Amino acid sequence: MSVRQKAGRFYPVLFMGRYDARTGKPVYKWFGGFATRKEAESEERKLRIELEDKGSVDRSKETVAQFLERWLAYKSTDGTAPKTLQGYQDIINTRWVPAIGHIRIDRLTGDDILDAQTSWLRDGVVVHNRGRKGRTVIPKKQTIKNYRRCLHTALEDRCRWSGNTLSNPSDRVAIPNVDDAPEVITLEADEARALLAVASESSDIRAQLIAFGLHMGMRPGELLGLRKRDVNRPGGFIHIRQTVAQLRKRGLVIQENHAKNRNSKAPVELTAGADQALLRAAVIQSKQIQLAGSAWVDHNLIFTSPTGGPINPQWLRAHLKKLLEQAGVTRIALKDLRHTHATILLGDGVHPKLVQERLRHSRISVTMDTYSHVTPTMRSGTASRFDGLVVTPIWENVWEKDETEAQDSEQSFAF
Repeated sequence: MSVRQKAGRFYPVLFMGRYDARTGKPVYKWFGGFATRKEAESEERKLRIELEDKGSVDRSKETVAQFLERWLAYKSTDGTAPKTLQGYQDIINTRWVPAIGHIRIDRLTGDDILDAQTSWLRDGVVVHNRGRKGRTVIPKKQTIKNYRRCLHTALEDRCRWSGNTLSNPSDRVAIPNVDDAPEVITLEADEARALLAVASESSDIRAQLIAFGLHMGMRPGELLGLRKRDVNRPGGFIHIRQTVAQLRKRGLVIQENHAKNRNSKAPVELTAGADQALLRAAVIQSKQIQLAGSAWVDHNLIFTSPTGGPINPQWLRAHLKKLLEQAGVTRIALKDLRHTHATILLGDGVHPKLVQERLRHSRISVTMDTYSHVTPTMRSGTASRFDGLVVTPIWENVWEKDETEAQDSEQSFAF
């Protein structure tokens, strides 16, 4: 679905199923102008249906660009989170449509996908950061993997819509092997204690959010969207039912938690430290309400801006940097609070399955892959622990009685 904003109005924009003969660029048409995005999206759906009924889009000759445009419209209505949808749009409009958009979808081959992939790795891609002039960079293999995952998901939906009578050409092309997992930077246990000590003394609600996040291992968006009614203090757990995302041109957006796996919807146990952070946040928020007066807008959030809305992530990151400096500990990103939580638990011998459930990962393999740097520590001492469980003094006495035989055996295994 394509709705664009201009001069305070929202306009449905449809791909007309053809390309400009001179420039080769896709042809779009703007319709109407509405006061709200919701009205424009509703009109866009109606216009799309009318165009298809009139035969403006010939599915028998549908191009990759036309199909992907149709797929994005579908994804905007199937519960896909806004930030995820924005990522799909960016990848499709800046990468796949320019590379293979002109090819008929029924003639798309694995070679076409491989050629695009090879070109990006060899010649680079143009990126634009916050309105700056575009520059060419060679993408990382993980980035290419993300591009491929997006296309594969779209083509899988096409196969499903056809009743699985079609094949997915993306299946026949190897995805670049990502050798090195991204480095996970975390705090040591003593550093985490130092950060929590500084946060507990702060009268800033952002500090209480940071302390709560370290205690709970939640994602930043989940922390920002946590509501009072999602917390059961007497029961000692919380439910994560909504998140806050920062979207380009739309600012902060509160959205439902569209998690598809059972673990993501399960309650998360509160720690005693997290409970204390909630109490401190409640005291600070009561002062915020008094100061804001009529400007206060209640969103039922626990961690709030001075007027009751969600806290801006940039504002939060700046405060985390300040707290880390005060505590004199390692510089980490906001998301690394979650990594620190998991690493400390795993390093203390907590079973990975329990950590997986606490982090709400869909599979234990995700947990193990992300925190593979901790597993050598977990494995160390395993052999001696087994010995401690099964080796008896009887065996030890046998070797003590015949030290010569023991020495001979050791020498026989010398390399």
